[in-house]
This record gives sequence, C-alpha cells and structure tokens, in this order.
Amino acid sequence: MASANEPGEIRVIVEDVMGNQSVCYKFRSDSAINAGKSPDGVLANLTVDKQVKVGLAGPIATGGSKIRLFAKLDAADGIDASDCVIQVPITEDNGTQRVLNGTDFGFTVDLPAATPADNLIELGTGYTILQGARCRVGSADKTVPIVISIEDDTA
Repeated sequence: MASANEPGEIRVIVEDVMGNQSVCYKFRSDSAINAGKSPDGVLANLTVDKQVKVGLAGPIATGGSKIRLFAKLDAADGIDASDCVIQVPITEDNGTQRVLNGTDFGFTVDLPAATPADNLIELGTGYTILQGARCRVGSADKTVPIVISIEDDTA
C-alpha cells in the first residue's frame, strides 16, 4: 500500500529483567535514520554507504532483557507496519553482529489511524535476549547500519 514517512521521535531502549530502561538511541523518524523513507516497504536509498552507522550504545543486555522500539508521533495518525523498514544492529559478546527487523520486535500489526500524537507507543512487543546470551545494541565496528523508517497509511 502507498505510504509516506511518519514524522516523530524514535527510541531504541534496553529494558532489564527488573524493568529498568536505558535509551540506546533517540532519532527523528524524518532524519537520515529512515534511509530515504520506505514507501511500499522498500527503502528508497538502498546504498549502505548513505545509511546511518552507529557504534555500541546502552547497557549490556543479558538473558531476559528486552530491546524495545518506541515511536512518539508528531500528529495523530496510523502506522502501516508492512511499509515500515526496521533494521537494528546488535553485537553479541563473541563479536557476532546481527540485525533485528520488525518481525524480531513483534511489529507486524498496523497501528490505527487514531493513534495519538505525543505519546510513546511501542512498535511491537520487543526482542527478548535468550538466557545465557549477552549483547549490546549497535555495531561494534560501525559497519552495520541502523534503519528505522516508519510509514503512515496514505492509500
């Protein structure tokens, strides 16, 4: 479905098993973090060299911790989950880097058109770190880009 970038604030948060939260990244959704937007679920800018690369941020996430994704919209609107592109790198203790996507975060259902502005809304249910695992949000060598393109439903 046709879409347009939804302006607002994006936060990537690590929450430990006690419920303590640490903000790892905070960006504007209409900044370079969206890699040129993603109408119809396809990044407009597919060249990695023009995408934002960030280092490690936030605390070490251990088993049972969650990496959560939030949006605070500038205006009341809906979000079309199928048009969004989410790529959040994590680095495991052994140096392995992987990328979490919308499905990993449990973000597969659209947000309704009446989603209020200026409230933190969780996109999905969060990604839970497996027991015994340790990782940090970000790319240890700054080679893996982060992309968070949230799109409204315009058609």
